Amino acid sequence: MLVRKHFIFSVLCLWKKVQDLSLKSKIMAAMILTSLIPTILIGSTTNLNAMSIYQKQLTVYSSNLLGQMSNSVEDVVGDADKISLQIMARSAIQSYDADDRAAGILSQMELEKSLATMQASNGNISSIFVCMDREGILSANNFNETQRENYRSFRAYRIGLSSAECASVLGMHRNEFESKSNGDTYVMTVARAAVSSKSSRPVGAILVDIPQKYFDAAFSATGKRDSLYIVDGSGALIYAQDPSQCGKKLDKPYLGKILSSGGRGGTVPDGLSGTNKYVRYLYSPKMRWFYVAEVDTSDIMRQARDSVKVSALIILLSVSGSILLSFLFATSLTKPIHRLVKSIQLAQDGNFDEEIAVRRNDEIGVLTRNYNGMLKKIRSLLAAVKEESLEKRRSDLNFLQAQNTPHFIYNFLNTIKAVANTHHDEKICKLSAGLISLLSTSINPDTIFIPVREEIKLARDYLYLQAVRYGNSFQTVFEVDDDILSCMTLKLLLQPILENALIHGLDLTKKNGFIVVRAYRKGGRLLFEVEDNGRGMQESRMAEAGNPARRFSGIGIKNIRERLRLYYGDGYTVRFQSRANYGTRVTIDQPVIEEENGCKKYV
Repeated sequence: MLVRKHFIFSVLCLWKKVQDLSLKSKIMAAMILTSLIPTILIGSTTNLNAMSIYQKQLTVYSSNLLGQMSNSVEDVVGDADKISLQIMARSAIQSYDADDRAAGILSQMELEKSLATMQASNGNISSIFVCMDREGILSANNFNETQRENYRSFRAYRIGLSSAECASVLGMHRNEFESKSNGDTYVMTVARAAVSSKSSRPVGAILVDIPQKYFDAAFSATGKRDSLYIVDGSGALIYAQDPSQCGKKLDKPYLGKILSSGGRGGTVPDGLSGTNKYVRYLYSPKMRWFYVAEVDTSDIMRQARDSVKVSALIILLSVSGSILLSFLFATSLTKPIHRLVKSIQLAQDGNFDEEIAVRRNDEIGVLTRNYNGMLKKIRSLLAAVKEESLEKRRSDLNFLQAQNTPHFIYNFLNTIKAVANTHHDEKICKLSAGLISLLSTSINPDTIFIPVREEIKLARDYLYLQAVRYGNSFQTVFEVDDDILSCMTLKLLLQPILENALIHGLDLTKKNGFIVVRAYRKGGRLLFEVEDNGRGMQESRMAEAGNPARRFSGIGIKNIRERLRLYYGDGYTVRFQSRANYGTRVTIDQPVIEEENGCKKYV
């Protein structure tokens, strides 16, 4: 948050400095930017297009590389698997009987001949072994006695013996059956259990070895700076150009991305591949392996940098030319503007009679003519303002004279009150006091807000006057919460509502009318309610009128609504509830305002 505020402040400061520049500097800056931005955009677009082309080249190259890699591996593994299935079908295995030693020896001799033929006919296979559980190793290769005795501890044999359903593929590993005849230090092995149909159980393991040199020859066309890997689902290396690393976990930062790809191929994100490396991978559902290609991008990046240098040179030349042209253009444009500014300064000192001679027909000339026209309008407006000032003084004088009438009535009522006090007439005295209170509040233009207790007192005084007028034909009840008496309210909100209740609501010819005045607080709102048991209105008539307070559409109600809107906004207004022959309830909604140290505070 702090960084963002600092950035906004820096931008505002920079913008302020730009605004303070001279017009000549602004024009030059605009012209330079106008030429510079397209140049930069074009250069950037060119560089991006070039990078896109380089990226596509990398993608095509690496995809072809991975395709070649996967096809080579899966073809040779498939061939080895076919050989193991052919061996499985041999009678020496299908009819194997550990109890018939003589028959077993004859079958083994025939099988060794077949193995030699299969191995010789397939140049990608270095060794074929059939490891029987009792007879030992059957192969066209020669082995020392130690290997013949210890083969049961070999990893390839154990895995093959447990692979009865389908063959297992052992990634590149050190050849446990290495001999003088094959000489392969590292091999990939396809292993499967030899299952006898006679006993329906594994009687040994069939091992077909693919040498490291086959893969080296197949991938030699990729170049020395490209690295190829095959990893299984756990990240262990199945194949690497350094065979000693096989079986270990691939020590690359992008391994997690590859393993979490969900069996999809793709490209390693930037930042994970390392310096000058483009990494693409391919998943094989058949083998459940990931083929990974690390492609060196040094040559491509060098081409990209050369392209950037050319673009930068073009931009530099464009900027230099833009600066020179913008200087010449700005100078020719700002000279006449300076002359206009000097002329305007005369008007700034109050001389609106001094017009400027026009000598140009371009936009500057048009501006000068408009300026002369503006001076004429200013002189005309000054004359009009003087006339309006005189008229306002006349209106103020008439308003002061109009105030004499309510002040006269106010003084006359005080005289009546004094006479009533002299003659001990409490009724007239109280009536005069009520009228004085209402009149003094209404004619005071400086009083907008009054405490709730004063608004309630004005309502009481008004209802007392009306009760005397109508012979006490109605009763009044006040329900006012004590905790809101000190709150502030707009003055004279209740009087128009009470007047409408008396005139339009109650039947004053009867003696059963009543008016209830409530004042209470609800949350952050101050509510006045005036309820009567008068005539009310039908809901249908209220809907037809489009105004639930049709009978309340007088000047007083409009005044209340407008004052609430002006002082509090559209969220506060007057609401009406009415029902025919049951009465009407009027609610005035306003915010709670408390006065503290002479200042009004919204609660």
